[in-house]
Amino acid sequence: ILALIVSCAEKSSYYRNIVLTKCADRPSLCAFFKAIQQDDCADEKEIEILKGKSEPLILELGLLIEVLACKYDMGEVIYRLGLSISKLRKEVEAEAQNDRLYRPLLLLVENAVLVVKIKQESPAALQHALDNFVEENGRLNSDTALRCYHNGECLSRQMNYEDSLRYHYEALDIRLKLYGHNLDIADNYYQIGYIQYFKNDYESALKSFKKALVIRQNLHGKIHPVRDVFRNCHEMIGTTEYYLKEYDSAVHWHQLSLDISVALYEKEHPVVADSYFSIAKCQCEMQDYDSALESCQHALDIRLKLFEQECVFTSNSYDQMEFIRTNLKKVCESSLELQSKNSLSYFKKKKIILRNFSQINPNFLGE
Repeated sequence: ILALIVSCAEKSSYYRNIVLTKCADRPSLCAFFKAIQQDDCADEKEIEILKGKSEPLILELGLLIEVLACKYDMGEVIYRLGLSISKLRKEVEAEAQNDRLYRPLLLLVENAVLVVKIKQESPAALQHALDNFVEENGRLNSDTALRCYHNGECLSRQMNYEDSLRYHYEALDIRLKLYGHNLDIADNYYQIGYIQYFKNDYESALKSFKKALVIRQNLHGKIHPVRDVFRNCHEMIGTTEYYLKEYDSAVHWHQLSLDISVALYEKEHPVVADSYFSIAKCQCEMQDYDSALESCQHALDIRLKLFEQECVFTSNSYDQMEFIRTNLKKVCESSLELQSKNSLSYFKKKKIILRNFSQINPNFLGE
C-alpha cells in the first residue's frame, strides 16, 4: 500500500522492494502487485501467474487497493489492474463453481474499471442510455433505480451536482415506491446529503445525513457488530455542523465516529487520525486550544507512524499544530497583558485612595 501511495520515488522504490521480497514465495501476489504498477513492470508471463487462484490474500489485497484507490483518487491504478485481470473473465466464469475465490475480486475490479470509463460520459449520453432502458423495462423497477443511482454518482464525480442530485432523487422516488425504507434508501439519502454538502447547502445536507443515519439505526439497531455502517454518517453530520458553526454538536458527532473507529480498527488507523483532526478543528473554533492541542497531537502521532513525514495528511497535522500553538501563545500573551493592566489599575486606584484619605487625615501616611 505504501509503495502505491508514497509520492517520493526513493521511498516508493524502497517499499516496492519490500513487497517483492515478502511475495517471493507467493507468485500470485507478486504478479498481482506488479500488474498494478506501470506497464513495463509486469510481462505477460507474470500476469498469467494470476490464474493461480488459490492464494486467499489476493482478495484481501484487492479490496484494500480498491478502497485506497477511491480515497486517494487513484483511478488509473485500478484501471491498469482491471485491464490485466479482466482477461481472465471467461476462465473465472467457467471455473466459478469449483473455485469462487477469484470471482469477487474480478467483479470488484471490473466495476472499478467501469466507473473509470464512464467518468467522462456526458449527461446527455447517460440520459439517452437510461431512456432506452426505461422504454424496454419500465420505470418502477430496481434496475432502473440502480441506473439512476449510478448516473448520479458518475455526474457527482464530474462535479455536475445539479444533474447528479436529480438522478439521486429519481432513484430515491422509485425505491420508496417499491420498498419503503431499506438500506438502499439510506444510501440514497447519504449521497443526496453529500451532494448538498458540496453545494454548500449545509442545512439540507444535515437533514439528509440524519435521515440516512435513522434508517440505518432502525434496520441495524443502534448497537451493531459492524458499526462502520454508522461511522460515515456521524463523520459527515459532524463536518456539516462544523460549517454551520455548531461546534459543540460537531465535536459530539466526531467523538462518536472516533469511538467507532477505535473499536473497529484500534487506535493506529487513518480514520482515527481523521477524527482527531476534525475534533481539533472544532476545538480551535471554540478557542479551547489546550484540548485542540491534545487532539491534534493524537492525529499527528498516528499519521507519523503510518505515513511518516512525506504525506499531505502529516503536513496538514503539522500546519494545524502550528496554528493552535500560535493562537495559544496569543491567548497567553493577552491574558498576561490583561493581568498586568489589572495590576497597574489596582495600584493606581490604591494610590488615589491613599492620597485622598491623607488629605482628610494628614497623620495617616505618617502612620
